[in-house]
Amino acid sequence: MWPIAIVGHLTPGWEDTGEIADRLGRFFEGLAEVDPMFSRWVRAGTRRHHSVVPASVTIPPEQTELRTWVDESRIFGSREGRKKTVGYSLRALTPEQNPILADFWLSYELGEWWFGRRMGITISSGAASSSPLDDPSNSPALITFLRAVLSTVGSAWDCDWAGVSPGDYRSASERSPNAQLAKYQSGWMVYLDPATATSIVRPQDVAVESLPNGGMLLIATPHTMFNRHNNDHWAAALRIQAALAPLNAAHSE
Repeated sequence: MWPIAIVGHLTPGWEDTGEIADRLGRFFEGLAEVDPMFSRWVRAGTRRHHSVVPASVTIPPEQTELRTWVDESRIFGSREGRKKTVGYSLRALTPEQNPILADFWLSYELGEWWFGRRMGITISSGAASSSPLDDPSNSPALITFLRAVLSTVGSAWDCDWAGVSPGDYRSASERSPNAQLAKYQSGWMVYLDPATATSIVRPQDVAVESLPNGGMLLIATPHTMFNRHNNDHWAAALRIQAALAPLNAAHSE
């Protein structure tokens, strides 16, 4: 099975390492509740050989450990002739022997550009000879699994938008070379936070689910694996993108 990407937008104002550590703890705890395979994560990155925290993330999360990890993941740059923190970059992976692999990453740049504040998980088949991702009969369980992961991503990180297999489904004219990147994209599944969810008209012929936190899920294909080369799946993704158009228009003003 092809890798399945889950991406979310992070809100600004996370200069405090404690805030990021709190989100990390909530995120790892939530994923462990979704599936036991998320109970172990191995930290990755170019600075691992200098780290003072264990290679494996402690579950249940230990806040002091998470804060140290975030501190070690600072990106430095020059500001007004001084060395300052300009962002954070973190990465962790599930063990290679898992039947499903998960690659978590977080990239947070201080500044106003939303594209510099994102996180995501890439789901792919593990080393096992029979990964659940490769068995079509597992589609219903996999869809339920991905929906739960997406909801956890959106709520744990307070994302205004997050998506499974996201893509820009705007028309060719809307995606002209001079057009802005679409902040709110369509795809297989889309999460919207409570404030954003109330700003759109629910699209027709698309599965819409209300979440306990007041947010919303829009799902192009709720019962089958999403395939952007399938005309019906593409049309559903187009309807979601059209529903998100007011959000992108407001963002470009």
